[in-house]
Amino acid sequence: MRKKNTGFDHIGSVVKDILGEFAQKYEPGILRISEAWDGIVGESLAQNAIPSAMKGKILIVNVASSIWIQELHFLKNDLIMKINRKLGAETVTEMKFKIGRV
Repeated sequence: MRKKNTGFDHIGSVVKDILGEFAQKYEPGILRISEAWDGIVGESLAQNAIPSAMKGKILIVNVASSIWIQELHFLKNDLIMKINRKLGAETVTEMKFKIGRV
């Protein structure tokens, strides 16, 4: 059965485009960090923690469990330094961790 061409775009693609443009305009740091995250933190950590938001220069990271929060607290200063070096600017000055979707 053929799909009928209605001339309309799927709502999911429209929302994705709008949110992508908004995020690039107002929070370019989080997009750049997300794109570079695996290379910055390594595969194991990237599977258990992902950047979820920026509030000013504070990076909010969702983690899989409280054990990973503890681990990330030990690595926080090194991660901030690696992120800023990778992005070529002082994009992040602080990191906060919360249990959330990874």
